[in-house]
Amino acid sequence: MVAPQHEPEPSIGARYIVSVKGRPFVMYAGLLDLAHQTGPFDMISEPVQTPNDANGWTAIFLCRVVFRHGTFTGIGDANPENTSAMVSAHYIRIAETRAKARALRDALNIDMVTREELGDEDQPRDADPAPARTSRVAMETPRRDDERPTPAQLGYLKKLLAGKSHTVDLATLSKQGASDLIAELTAGKGGSA
Repeated sequence: MVAPQHEPEPSIGARYIVSVKGRPFVMYAGLLDLAHQTGPFDMISEPVQTPNDANGWTAIFLCRVVFRHGTFTGIGDANPENTSAMVSAHYIRIAETRAKARALRDALNIDMVTREELGDEDQPRDADPAPARTSRVAMETPRRDDERPTPAQLGYLKKLLAGKSHTVDLATLSKQGASDLIAELTAGKGGSA
């Protein structure tokens, strides 16, 4: 008798988690990837405020995401002052991306803030741009043993994640990523690894 095969649980790959000032953030692309893994959905966004001088050139979007399990909305705002220097000229698109990210976070039960939601205070205007993302080939290269999470980290993470809404692929997590995730999960609880 052959054991039944189970589909893996949908999860956000480690390549979609970035660290900013030592705190983990999910990238919008990771939420979108998870949404496609989860099942069919519709996503509609629309502007609700057009930027002008009277509102500080702030664009506001509303996004509605419809999954089989419900309808979720998110609002995103952006202006040249609350976006990083790299994208401030494209703040209208950032407002829409923020709205879509917030709706997807609610729909997918993800409590991690997206990198795209961060404002300018998280990346000084004179900072170097973020390094280019690693190529797909490099992401698939196995880590050295000293880059893998320790058995203690993995055991503690499994304990912390039990019954939580986090979806984390522990198989692709690095030692530093495990440490960052433990810090996030234990923040305000007095716990540590």
